[in-house]
Amino acid sequence: MPENRPPVILFVDDQVSLRTSVQNLLQMEGFEVLLAANGREALRQLEQASPLPDLIVSDISMPHMSGFELFEAVRLRPEWFDIPFVFSPRAARWKTCGLVIHWGSMTIW
Repeated sequence: MPENRPPVILFVDDQVSLRTSVQNLLQMEGFEVLLAANGREALRQLEQASPLPDLIVSDISMPHMSGFELFEAVRLRPEWFDIPFVFSPRAARWKTCGLVIHWGSMTIW
C-alpha cells in the first residue's frame, strides 16, 4: 500500500445501521471505507475500485449473495486473490467457524 493514501476497507453487511456505524468508526480512525449491502454489491465495488481494498470484511448471512459465496468469487479472481478477507458473523456457530478456518479466512466476533 502506498504511504500517500489511507488503507481501504470494503465492509459488506445487509444492515444499514451497522454499515453506517462501522463506516463512521473506521473513517474516524483514518481508513477509507467502501460499503456494500451484499456479495453482489461487493463484487461490483471490487470491479470498479481503484485502488483495490486492502481488506474485505463481510457478514456471512446476507440476501442475494452470502459472505461465503462472495469469498469464493473473490478467490477465483487472480487480481483479488491476495486481498485479506475477514468474516464478521453476527450469529456464528462452531460449524461455521470450522468452515471459515478450512477456507483460510478469519472470523471475528
